[in-house]
Amino acid sequence: MLRTARPWRDLPPDLAELVSGALAAPVPDDITAVLAPMVVEQLGPGSTAVNVREDVHAGVAQALRRFPRLVGRDEPALTPPEQELYADIGANEAREGRSLEMLLAIYRTGARLLLDAMLAALDEHGRLELRTVSGLTSAVFAFADAVVAASAEGYASDSDARSAERQWRCRRLATQLLEGVADTETVELSAKAAGWQVPDRVQVVLAREMTLEAALDLLGSSALVVERECGTVAIVTAPFDPTVLDEAAPKGVVLGTEVPVAELPASLHLAERTATISDLAAADGTPLPRLLHADERLGAIAVSGDPTALAALAERRLAPLAQLRDGQRERLLETLHAWIRHWGRRADVAAELDVHPQTIGYRMGTLRSVLGDDLEDPTALHELALVLGAWADAHQPLPPSVV
Repeated sequence: MLRTARPWRDLPPDLAELVSGALAAPVPDDITAVLAPMVVEQLGPGSTAVNVREDVHAGVAQALRRFPRLVGRDEPALTPPEQELYADIGANEAREGRSLEMLLAIYRTGARLLLDAMLAALDEHGRLELRTVSGLTSAVFAFADAVVAASAEGYASDSDARSAERQWRCRRLATQLLEGVADTETVELSAKAAGWQVPDRVQVVLAREMTLEAALDLLGSSALVVERECGTVAIVTAPFDPTVLDEAAPKGVVLGTEVPVAELPASLHLAERTATISDLAAADGTPLPRLLHADERLGAIAVSGDPTALAALAERRLAPLAQLRDGQRERLLETLHAWIRHWGRRADVAAELDVHPQTIGYRMGTLRSVLGDDLEDPTALHELALVLGAWADAHQPLPPSVV
């Protein structure tokens, strides 16, 4: 689903006054006070970083003036002078030879503080309706994205290091691919600008305890690496050799499923769900392995009815049936579903489907010739039961390669 390009236009216009009040003094100074120590921490003790603190103060002040004016209006996030201001801030970082990551971290923190201040005001005025909160959250982070984009553009244009510019382009490309909102032409143009050859199939590597720089050093320049809320995410060509991660990576790294480039959001989603399940297990005392394979935990994810996991299981378990005729495949799927639910009792399956038991025997023979050992494997049977149950209930249609 494509996100609204200017989500602030959908906010109630009467919210503008409330938002403006929420961001009045002393909020700008409070936010700057939180962000300033981040500058010192990033640059190290003893660094005055006067220009950075001035940039942070100017950026915060301008953002708090601009955002309330956007509420309920169909306007771009930034005016040309504001675009230039944030571009200059990014250019300053490039001229000082610093990574853009510090500035992006400050922006992310600033966006959260901005949102916190406005949500507190909504709560105080009894305006915490779900639609309003959701719309305001989308608007804040879309505005932050525009600020980030402006500073990133200024950084890239002023950088004298080609590698820095390429890394920025790679992160932008990775974001486009992981969010799945860019069309094919945009992806191709971004990939060309980043010098990245688009592979047929890819995987994500989710490393929550690894920095972006460490991931780049470990995975090499062929990987696209970006920092997201869930952690550091890399896009690698499939099939990826996981032994690269075995010794150097921290525990809990997740290797996503193999997918075409257009389906990268699905690989990331399953990697995130795998990490969540593993965290819950670790909380109960289960040792956290160094490397987790999302492909091995699809069944655990699909139990909750997760459509992405169910589709991946269907691709894996039912793909051999794609070669059959539509009518035959339908009958075999129906028979297999009943056979699993009745624990292989031929008479019960025949009674449910209103056919002769010999017909069930014939169909199961066909299924065994197509699915092989899966019909004797408890794990495979469990996953087949999940997929066929969702299919029978019409909650999760089978993927095109199966039907």
